[in-house]
Amino acid sequence: MKRREVLQTAASALVGALSVSTFSSYAAKSNGIALKPVDATDVPKGDVPILTPENVYAMPPQFWQGFEGKLWIGKAGADASKPGNQIPVFLRDASGKVSEIAQPIALNKGNFAQFIQDNAALIANPSHSMAVEDSSGQTLFNIADVSRPGAADFSQRLAQPAGYQLIGEIPSVAELRKTRPLFEGAKVKLKSWHEGREVGGGEFVGSFQPAQNDGGVNFAGEGFSWRRVVDDFNRLTLFDFGAIADGKTDTAPAIMAMFQWSQQANQQICVQFPAGTFMVSACNLGDKYLNFFRMSGAMVNFGYFPATTIVSDGKSEFVFEMNARRVELFQPEF
Repeated sequence: MKRREVLQTAASALVGALSVSTFSSYAAKSNGIALKPVDATDVPKGDVPILTPENVYAMPPQFWQGFEGKLWIGKAGADASKPGNQIPVFLRDASGKVSEIAQPIALNKGNFAQFIQDNAALIANPSHSMAVEDSSGQTLFNIADVSRPGAADFSQRLAQPAGYQLIGEIPSVAELRKTRPLFEGAKVKLKSWHEGREVGGGEFVGSFQPAQNDGGVNFAGEGFSWRRVVDDFNRLTLFDFGAIADGKTDTAPAIMAMFQWSQQANQQICVQFPAGTFMVSACNLGDKYLNFFRMSGAMVNFGYFPATTIVSDGKSEFVFEMNARRVELFQPEF
């Protein structure tokens, strides 16, 4: 499932929570134009509450701690963020007072809290589009029609025994590095290091703090980073650093990435191969003196033959070259 499909499938659960901060009492105090008082009879009869305090908790609380952005509500089937596509959006508070909200609508923690405090309801045509941007101008959601068939029962389908299949995964590291976390500490599931494969994936935690991209544990984007959730570093393998066990793709870049990560993280794991056949052109670890270098193949619990095979492309006089006092090679077959 592509990231775009994940966002669209989950729209029914997210649209209410994102729209919650459309309450702009705070914004009205700051600029005087966000809310325009109107008579309750001015609200079209077909318009209904699309948001109430009962459904504002679809997004995690962490999302609202530092998020700032803009929201547009528009005609169904149109890009809500484009001029001329917006539709009237009204706010009704607990006393029955109705105001029309100017778009784009400010999204922030203050608006969210005020909406809850005032027991407000957001009113619009139930068939509408929605677009959300963060403060940097990046589009987080652009849903053409939040009322499309099947969207309303997403939460029920998710609760079914087979509902786990509806949870999307980011297909590759390349896509992960383009995906900005919705909030500090957000988690995503990476399907595979390379798109179309099934290895090198895992769970990642997002952050807006800078991090060095190491190719396996930490992946950096523009203004954000993702960190792999690792319960035991000894279980990391070259798959987590982009290796492909087809006997043709050069594994040297993954080996260098894992070795450099282990040195920087002070992990004695060094380089660990999974099972499979791996082609290695040449790995020169440099002239720096190493007290210890370790390279391990996959463990063999049953049988006598190694599960890891390393082949050379025959273009270099060496496969591994280093300046190390001690070297341990465990389980690979050359």
